[in-house]
Amino acid sequence: MATPQGVNYRESCKAYGLTDAQTSQVLSLMDTGIPFGDAALLVKAGTPPPRPPPNNVSRSVSPDKQARQIARKAERQVTKQPATATDDGRDELLKRIQELEALVAARKASALSLKVSEKGGLSVYGLGRWPVTLYASQWESLLAKRDDILAFIKANDQRLSRKE
Repeated sequence: MATPQGVNYRESCKAYGLTDAQTSQVLSLMDTGIPFGDAALLVKAGTPPPRPPPNNVSRSVSPDKQARQIARKAERQVTKQPATATDDGRDELLKRIQELEALVAARKASALSLKVSEKGGLSVYGLGRWPVTLYASQWESLLAKRDDILAFIKANDQRLSRKE
């Protein structure tokens, strides 16, 4: 079998934890056109290699595709391991992840950012889904009316909706 320059499949098989007999199986599967990773997973999982169809049967799935499907199935079986008592720190890690996610969400919710738009307006991000963009003169007019706006909000508090 022609191997790419610098690739030692026997060493790679050892890295996968395969025995010499399994390494031979991987190399023979590779001779049939199955990629190395798929062949190694098939052998490690103990899944038999795909058999070629009889000559009189037409098949819509190529042998390579079938091998990849079997390899994916074998990989899922190998990676599915039941939780054991050695996962003591797992609960602590999950708790810490939840704390960090809550912290990020809180920062994200309260964070306002300012940006100058392409047309020279001032955009405020973080109030809703879309930024609020006004020109500088419009912002100045709006901020000059700050007290009037707050008084209006207070007077109409019962009729106004609030978004949390």
